Amino acid sequence: LSDRVIFRQGDVLTEQRLSQGGTFQEPSFRPIDIAEIMRTLAVACHRRRILLGPLAKNDPVVTQLLGATRFPGNMPGGRDFRSLIGAMRTTEYFSQVDDRRVIDDAPSFTLLNNQVHALTPVTLMAQAQAIAASGRPLQALPVTASAANAAAALEQPEWIGEAMQLAAGCAGPENAAAVARSAATAAVAVRRESRLAMLHCLIAAADASVTAGDTASASTFLNQAGELSSRRDVLLPRLDAYRAYVAARIAAASGSSIGGASPSELDQSLQFIADFALNHRSRRRSLSSMPRLFQMGLIRSTILNSSSSGRGIGGMSGDELLADYSSKPPVELWRRDPVDAIGACMADTLLLRSARVELAAASGSAESFLVACDHLLAGRFLNKLPMGGRLAEIRALVSRDKSLLSEQALQLRNGGSPIVKALVAAVEAEQQAAPQQDVMPAITPAQVQTMENSVSNLALQRMTFPTIAMPNLESRKPQKTLPERTAMLTFVVLGNRVYGSLATNKKVTMWQVAGGNRLPGEISRLLKAIGVGKGRGKRIATDDAWRQIALTIRERLIPDMSLLSIDRLDQITVVPDGPLWYLPFELLPQGDVDTDGLGDAVAIRYAATPGLAVYPTSLPTTRSTVGLASSKFFSPLDMERETAIRQEIIDGMKDPVVLSSAVGSPASFLGSRLGHLVVAAAQTPNLKTPLNTNVAGYDLASPQGDLAAWIRLPAAVPGSVALLGIRTPVDTGKMGDGDELFTLLAGLQVAGVRDVLLSRWAVGGESTATLLRELTQELPFAGLADSFARSRIILRDAKLDPSAEPLLSRSDAELEELSGSYPLFWSGYLLASPN
Repeated sequence: LSDRVIFRQGDVLTEQRLSQGGTFQEPSFRPIDIAEIMRTLAVACHRRRILLGPLAKNDPVVTQLLGATRFPGNMPGGRDFRSLIGAMRTTEYFSQVDDRRVIDDAPSFTLLNNQVHALTPVTLMAQAQAIAASGRPLQALPVTASAANAAAALEQPEWIGEAMQLAAGCAGPENAAAVARSAATAAVAVRRESRLAMLHCLIAAADASVTAGDTASASTFLNQAGELSSRRDVLLPRLDAYRAYVAARIAAASGSSIGGASPSELDQSLQFIADFALNHRSRRRSLSSMPRLFQMGLIRSTILNSSSSGRGIGGMSGDELLADYSSKPPVELWRRDPVDAIGACMADTLLLRSARVELAAASGSAESFLVACDHLLAGRFLNKLPMGGRLAEIRALVSRDKSLLSEQALQLRNGGSPIVKALVAAVEAEQQAAPQQDVMPAITPAQVQTMENSVSNLALQRMTFPTIAMPNLESRKPQKTLPERTAMLTFVVLGNRVYGSLATNKKVTMWQVAGGNRLPGEISRLLKAIGVGKGRGKRIATDDAWRQIALTIRERLIPDMSLLSIDRLDQITVVPDGPLWYLPFELLPQGDVDTDGLGDAVAIRYAATPGLAVYPTSLPTTRSTVGLASSKFFSPLDMERETAIRQEIIDGMKDPVVLSSAVGSPASFLGSRLGHLVVAAAQTPNLKTPLNTNVAGYDLASPQGDLAAWIRLPAAVPGSVALLGIRTPVDTGKMGDGDELFTLLAGLQVAGVRDVLLSRWAVGGESTATLLRELTQELPFAGLADSFARSRIILRDAKLDPSAEPLLSRSDAELEELSGSYPLFWSGYLLASPN
């Protein structure tokens, strides 16, 4: 094919043309490289699709380009030009996200007289990318091979490495070795022509070798790539990030894991990827180095700053875009660019999730609002976990009971992945094992490390996992799963705005809380009125001033009490947010200031997200053993009395397991032995990193004792956990954001604990001992929810000795009588138990 074609421009001056008049242009003949112009347009369309992703769909620029590059009726060159134009238009359809047409049309235009032409590589890459996004990625392998060969023949080496990377992403274990050999051969062939292509091919060869299970060859290829990348005249940070991904895969295959007690080689590689994807800078200026993150930025600037709140891009509505880009990256992104996919997993999506709530609130759709709130609250927790909760999804997939999994999850769990099958078998063996001694775990740290290695290996593979760790509500009719005579109150705090919703199984109602910015102060006043966080004076007030404050808060949070219809309810599940985590909803009056609280009419339970309120993360435990850990909680200044109360509680328990620092195993390893864990000790959560909060108290020195370790394997955990001594900022008279309670509750349930009891402030003393005696006696037989309800009734009926309550001041000792019904002693507990 000739590089240049003569292009005629202007008019031949004839008598007839002169008689027409008007403006004349002198005729000229110019040689134009039409093939290069078409190739440039094709490359631009391909890159536009890669950079914009789904946002390129129905893009007006590409639509106009398709209209301007139609096949003309009389073409010089006939078939030759038709093949070039057809190849160019194929990439235009690729840019418009019309993958089906790309797959169908590309074979007709990639050859000219049975030979490749200037547009062949980019057209084949568009076809391979479209196939990779389909359900048959293996069909892309011969196309990528053709693209690499065509690019080499036409001296377009930039496509060779991209073709090899895509082939490595689409290959399975059975054909990855062949891809690795092809990439290695290509790297040798282009070593003189293109260092870019050589480096890219070496990394792709290492990537494919890991998939094939040949880590030795993968390490060799990666070392060669490292030597080339370290040269002074080679600066390719994008490929260095891809090299870090392959290094992470090799580390995972060699026994390293993500998120252990100390940073591993695998953690360091992921940190390198995160620095490039999320923190890439040039001359102190932040840069969008990954397409998916660039697209998120476009959505923020288009939707969040748009005067039209429902405006969308690429034919998608604002809600669809926000839901898509705040969820897991699709599998085609993993196949094409794993660095981009990992960056999307690690990215902070809370702004997009918050915008979705705002859009739903503005639209007035209460059901969409509830779904968006569920998505936002779940994201707040998942963003704290490694890789955006991807590892937690894998752990949940292999450890949850089959009856709690969706059909999609069961198919993946029972599928052909050897790693998944091996993990499932190991978890089942652990859950069914029974230790011979009370405090001996059924699994060793070495076995746990092996299981975590498999989890990390799966997390780096090019596959997606269904939402399991934090189950979400159905997108349509989310309220239909609520039981009869149960209501769900959900609140979300967005800056100074607070939104609320009430859902029953028939209807969802939403509203904006008036004066939401006043809530923290009002809650603080209520807590101090009942004695929480007071540094001086009496904690027990002689009046009922707190009732008026509670009424003010209730009127603000629930402006229309007729919506609740308390006489038709047995239970209200509250999903708090922000400072509302410190508010005992049980104290809010049913009517005027003199009426009883909501907790006296219906059962009040709490949940971290609406999804966790409806869908349990485990079945009720069949193990009745109760583990008790306590420390200086009942009488801190009188150790003899402390020991006597503690022993009295233990004597009333059935087959108790006493946990102390003498026990060598952390509580996270005792799930196969304990059905229930009760901790009676003052515990202050880690406010900066709540995941590092110790759970059981006695295992504070163990790296497996914090909440992050509970979320990791082993999978067997107690069916219920009661932490009676959690001390939040309100204990010292300060108002926090509730994140420590939210994270602790969500983390325990993601770990597999079904029922959780937490304290908003620590009480201790004889009052807590009264509660605990009844709770531990009933727990093996009735479960946490019923045991706590009964023990709280007994506490409220009890007569207390002021001198036996360490929370009270000397001024309170003058009280002639003291009842456990005072809110300070019983309203600080919150129970989370799914319906």
